[in-house]
Amino acid sequence: MKRSVLNSRVAAVRAVVLAIVASVVVIVGVVGTKPAEAAFAGKNGRIAYMSNRDGDFEIFTMRPDGSGVKQLTRNRADDGIQRWSPDGKKLVFVSDRGEDIEIFVMNADGSGIENLTRSPATDGIVDWQANTVPTITNLRPSPGSTTRDRTPTVRATVKDQQTDLTKANITLSVDGKAVARTRFSYDPATDRLAFTPERELSAGRNGVKIVARDDVLLAGQRTWSFKVATS
Repeated sequence: MKRSVLNSRVAAVRAVVLAIVASVVVIVGVVGTKPAEAAFAGKNGRIAYMSNRDGDFEIFTMRPDGSGVKQLTRNRADDGIQRWSPDGKKLVFVSDRGEDIEIFVMNADGSGIENLTRSPATDGIVDWQANTVPTITNLRPSPGSTTRDRTPTVRATVKDQQTDLTKANITLSVDGKAVARTRFSYDPATDRLAFTPERELSAGRNGVKIVARDDVLLAGQRTWSFKVATS
């Protein structure tokens, strides 16, 4: 009974693998010989691919000229649908080596294999999401604008696609002077920053600088100025 269930799961993952292979073949046939996206690791220059040359699907890498073939996985399960991480140091892939199809990650040399999902469900096609820098938008007072308010509230929307930002990720400066984090507000639920100066700003042009860093220290920055009119 267990063997029958295993065979059906192997057939399922093979069906997924073969469907993806077929779609890649169709795409290559339409657009020419351009390599599939994420085939190259970028940093290490190797191509990752899957092959059933030993009876089940395993993951291999090779140089762009086809030399230096290295087998990364060795088991009786089906491993495949692999994708390089953006830095070329890891591969994420699917495998039915457990009770069901799960998502795994390993180092570029095949070491350090780790099951990421560990769920009773079937987990499927995977890819890496590129890390983006935090964005700073909806600047107020508007860049280049003029206001008669000598204590105008500085506002901005500060957000990141991968990191839930907090005040600790943000620095604010007004006219070249750092504003203590206790002096400005930031609402993670709305991504909105606000700061109202306690003292009147000088008449003329005033500058604002906001820097936001995510958990891996990628930084987004906006610098702008506005004018405070003389009364």
